[in-house]
Amino acid sequence: MRGYVRFLLAGLILGIAIPLLMGAAKDENPAEVIYHGPFERDAYYMFSSSGQSGGVFVIGIPSGRLFMDLPVFEPRQAYGYAGIGTPEREMLEKTGGLWGDTHHPRLSHTGWKPDGKWLYINDKASTRVAKIDLRTFRTVLIKKAPNTQVWHGIALVPDRNGTTKYVCANGEFEAPIPPRPGLPGGYSEKLIPPIGAKVPDDWKSPVTCLDAETLDPVFQVISGYGNFDIMDNSPSGRWLLSNMYNTEKGANIDEMIKAPEDVTQFLDVWKAEEELKAGRFTLVNGVKVLDARQSPGLIYLLPTPRNPHGIHCQRLDTRVHGEKSLGKDTVCISGGKLVPRVYIYDVSGDRPKLVSTPWVGLGPLHVQYDGRGNFYVSLFVDSQIGAYNIEKAIKFPNDPDKYTVDKIDIHYNVGHLSTVMNYSTPKGDWLISQNKMTKGLPGFLPTGPLEPEVQELIDIRKITADGKGKMRLIYQFPTPPEPHESDFVEAEKLAPLVWTKYKKPYNEAIKFVGPGESRVVRSGPKNVDVYLTAVRSRYGLDEVRVKQGDTVTLYLSNIERLRDVTHGFALQEYGVHFAIDPGDTQKFTFVADKPGVYWFFCTWFCSALHMEMRAKLIVDPA
Repeated sequence: MRGYVRFLLAGLILGIAIPLLMGAAKDENPAEVIYHGPFERDAYYMFSSSGQSGGVFVIGIPSGRLFMDLPVFEPRQAYGYAGIGTPEREMLEKTGGLWGDTHHPRLSHTGWKPDGKWLYINDKASTRVAKIDLRTFRTVLIKKAPNTQVWHGIALVPDRNGTTKYVCANGEFEAPIPPRPGLPGGYSEKLIPPIGAKVPDDWKSPVTCLDAETLDPVFQVISGYGNFDIMDNSPSGRWLLSNMYNTEKGANIDEMIKAPEDVTQFLDVWKAEEELKAGRFTLVNGVKVLDARQSPGLIYLLPTPRNPHGIHCQRLDTRVHGEKSLGKDTVCISGGKLVPRVYIYDVSGDRPKLVSTPWVGLGPLHVQYDGRGNFYVSLFVDSQIGAYNIEKAIKFPNDPDKYTVDKIDIHYNVGHLSTVMNYSTPKGDWLISQNKMTKGLPGFLPTGPLEPEVQELIDIRKITADGKGKMRLIYQFPTPPEPHESDFVEAEKLAPLVWTKYKKPYNEAIKFVGPGESRVVRSGPKNVDVYLTAVRSRYGLDEVRVKQGDTVTLYLSNIERLRDVTHGFALQEYGVHFAIDPGDTQKFTFVADKPGVYWFFCTWFCSALHMEMRAKLIVDPA
């Protein structure tokens, strides 16, 4: 009897234990990993550049949900951004125009960690940088860089306490330095001399560092060695790295791909600050320019793969390496488009050095890290992402079997790739392959010759610090064109900092109009100021009357108390449209040059009486 009972108990235990053990051994269902049900938040904000869309995609990770197509360098009526007569529109027009090509978003840091305050992004086309307030997700400042024609990579350089100090960018294309007034390209002569196969010696590309607060230029270092591409900084903020292609100084592609290697420029930021303090600079168009020939140790040039592209420095995961690893310089890795190797640099000392050139695969573009000691490379020609162990790649650079951890196929044209928290303290959980052309693969509905850009979410949680484990494709999600690179912040950090409504006065220069303060004031013979409120479901005045030829300045305040009750303002025949969030005041100016009666109305659904929310502008003939 006792034996029978023991047999039953053993069977019962095994019946319970075996399914549990099998379930533990089985991988999580991908759908369970990325699914977020009602009222569930993602773990991370992903800020992805949108390329020629001119803005930033705000995406939740790991769900891949697109929350916002945040406008920066072009008007976007979906958000009422940069409409006619608005300060945003004026800022765009003064700095380069109404479109942009965004590339590299970067989040501000305090103590080497994202602080949720600012997001910066560059416009390659017009050499501009924008500053976005993450309390409101609105672009608040755009500045144009001097002495530069097109720039590509940017980096946020911290001070010695890990707080963002500079926004630095690479000038990609050579231009005459110093620029000469007159025709585009810098020449004042009527006849532009022929260029030929080589660019002239006086055509150069600068690295520019701007003040992170004001976006005004602090200093430039002008180089004559080639074209700058991607940029990154070492965690300490000492080294600013710029990949340079076309050291041949060719003016056409045949000349640009002749050299067996190109170079990476290492700029010692701390040395640059010493030179500035000592006054060893010249002014070029009002900008302090440092000359590396006059400042030994300011820059170092090290070999890099032919026609290099991505370069990235390792940040360490503090959960693995401890808080003291913040700001610690270790290695930086450069990838080249035409050579199946990457170059590993040791930047932990007073002078950077090349320590290894391991093989990775065909078409290495960009490099990322998991914070545990592994790096990941996007392989454009192989259509793969490779995972490699840093320590083993340095020890055995010619034996890929020893340092290659894993490779995973990418189903589209892989470009950038991003590990979560890649520019602060990598979490080592997710890697996003930011792809380009879909190549007609099944799975997504075709939308004409231009199809969605498909991103792929890859699980890297099982890649260990000693270089073992496998990557796993979890999910694919589409975005509008054309993502380049991303930066990340934890949702639990940023979400509590985001305003639910504006704090007045947000902008001291724009007057807030409170309840009962709507009015029309003639401030000059040909100037009229209109102060107006918006609240469900009416404007503060039913009628605004001006004279033909008046310059009208409207101050419109949203006096709602609830969050997400945005109002719009659209004025027929004058092309005016903008949006206004709770607690905010918008200002715009236009000339009332057409006599008549014109309705203005709310464009954002706000209540059951939304259609009735309108009023009249009456322009009396002169």
